Amino acid sequence: MSCQLDHIAIIAPSLKDGIIWVRDCLGVSPHIGGQHAQMGTHNMLLRLGDDLFLEVITINPNAAKPNHRRWFGLDDKDHLDEHWHDGRRLRAMVARSSKLAETVGQSPDLLGQPMRLTRDDLAWDFAVRADGRLPMDGAVPHLMDWGTRGTIAPGLPDLGCRLLELVLETPAPEAIQGIYDRIGLTGGPKLRHGPAQKLMAVIETPNGVHLLT
Repeated sequence: MSCQLDHIAIIAPSLKDGIIWVRDCLGVSPHIGGQHAQMGTHNMLLRLGDDLFLEVITINPNAAKPNHRRWFGLDDKDHLDEHWHDGRRLRAMVARSSKLAETVGQSPDLLGQPMRLTRDDLAWDFAVRADGRLPMDGAVPHLMDWGTRGTIAPGLPDLGCRLLELVLETPAPEAIQGIYDRIGLTGGPKLRHGPAQKLMAVIETPNGVHLLT
């Protein structure tokens, strides 16, 4: 059983807010992703390597509200706004697994249950918690399975950005590492003890090396 880091996610109050912030931080703009009808969300994407990308995700104000909680904790507006204004904008990780049901079955309360989701001509399985929240407030990745087509990263425009390092500061690095070991996570963040949880990505761009937090 194993899973591999697939992408990292900025959870923004609006798509415009997320795009402007990424452009200000990195000097490049994400490309249009699409809409997730089952979740009432939409996104923008930025390639970070051969098998990694950055996602900006937010509620789509033009979409119907789903009859279940949205993913990435997007229905908790107060929580989202607090983190955004505190500068905690890189909030989530997603890892891919070819044995999704088996992996999440070990910890369904933490990791959620697989749902079939679509965006345009893409379809994949994604584990979503009933409350819609991030596993361990983002310290543990959401899990997904792209199926036989694999990650979409190679098909995204290459703007010369690369993820050099991903770091998670947390008050409980040993406990988080135990979960990573249990799900067989590879390519995950380096864990570092800190007073509060904070995800940080060091990204090489055509404009130099920059930090997203």
